[in-house]
Amino acid sequence: MECGPTDNSHQIKKHGWDRIGHWSIHGLTLGALFSLPLAFSSFMVPDDSQMSGITMFFMTIVLGMIYGLLIELITTVFFKAPNQAG
Repeated sequence: MECGPTDNSHQIKKHGWDRIGHWSIHGLTLGALFSLPLAFSSFMVPDDSQMSGITMFFMTIVLGMIYGLLIELITTVFFKAPNQAG
């Protein structure tokens, strides 16, 4: 005898960002995406600055990825927020 529902209607369909399973990949991806608008503004840096525009562009994206990873680490691991994807 089988207990519970026999169809798959109780399962949550995975769409878009829910397909990214692990919290670290999710944090790195969102950090990179949300830092892109700020990174493009680095091309407006004057030529006499200490860093070139290309260096600032990539460093802004890398720092955004680190920031996204830290946010996911704090919310998923330390506060044990439920993962909707898994």
